[in-house]
Amino acid sequence: MQGKKKLDGIHGELKLSKKKRKEISGRDNWQGTSLARGMGAEYVFKTFFEGKFRRTSFEIIHHPMNFKKLYAEDHGIQPDFLFRNKKNGKQFFVEIKRQHAGRGNAHERACRYFTPGLIQALKTECNINEITPIWLVFCNGITKDKKRVREIKFWFDNHELNYLLWEHIGDTSMIEKHFDKHIKAFLK
Repeated sequence: MQGKKKLDGIHGELKLSKKKRKEISGRDNWQGTSLARGMGAEYVFKTFFEGKFRRTSFEIIHHPMNFKKLYAEDHGIQPDFLFRNKKNGKQFFVEIKRQHAGRGNAHERACRYFTPGLIQALKTECNINEITPIWLVFCNGITKDKKRVREIKFWFDNHELNYLLWEHIGDTSMIEKHFDKHIKAFLK
């Protein structure tokens, strides 16, 4: 019983003053809005590539399960998309990152794909060794945030094929051009 009481003290309900509860309740819930907007970018991306890949050997898979158990049986990662060449099995992952200008750390979280362990896992899974087979697509507000754009360009210097600053999600010509120029050849 003593252990349970101690555990409840550590992990139990957080007690806040009335003033603090009122302050927190008045905050915007940005996660829900961000998720809806992010899903909009994913929808445009998916719809575009489904059309582009029609009658080709390429396919796009939304939320692939390849790395669902990467770290442990119930612990892994799930990139937003996977491009796959059905003829030769080569693959290329895509992660869409979107946030408002001046807020969040989506660009920092994207850097996990460039850690030594994930680089090796991506190369092995994709059957591509020449490059790191992940395309980070940064959308909307973050693409207009000078500070974050400077950081992205600095961090991914000499890795232009791995990222795109997709300024307007309604303009699919940018993603098409990037795919054709940088990614398509690695899937052949």
